[in-house]
Amino acid sequence: MAVKVRIPTPLQKLTNNEAEVQADGATLKDVIDNLEKKYPGFKDRICDETGKIRRFVNIYVNEEDVRFQKGEATPMKAGDDVSIIPAIAGGRAIIKRAIGRLRAGSYRLGPVRQADSIRRRTGPEANGREVGRRPVRRPARPERRTGRS
Repeated sequence: MAVKVRIPTPLQKLTNNEAEVQADGATLKDVIDNLEKKYPGFKDRICDETGKIRRFVNIYVNEEDVRFQKGEATPMKAGDDVSIIPAIAGGRAIIKRAIGRLRAGSYRLGPVRQADSIRRRTGPEANGREVGRRPVRRPARPERRTGRS
């Protein structure tokens, strides 16, 4: 059964710079093994020495996290979408945004672009604040009265 696998930017050098590839397999493990045959070194980046999916790699089948399904034994059907997403700090909202970018073909947040993005938001001229935001104006404190006249 052929499934469509979306490849993140850091792994695209293994797939000849292809963002989407086709793979065959009845389970997710079979799909990963098939990708390893086509693109040597791919499985080492996704799985650890025991063959389990690495902790920092998120794999989604039809938008469902395989960790909440059957893991590597998740069954595949013809036409399923498999998304491989490296873990990103920041929680669920960022992961959903990454899935959307991956689908749109604009998932390009490698280490260099990530550093550029951070540099644009906070630079030396910002003194730790985000560039482009106005400083918060706080009202002056009223003078304290000590109760003495």
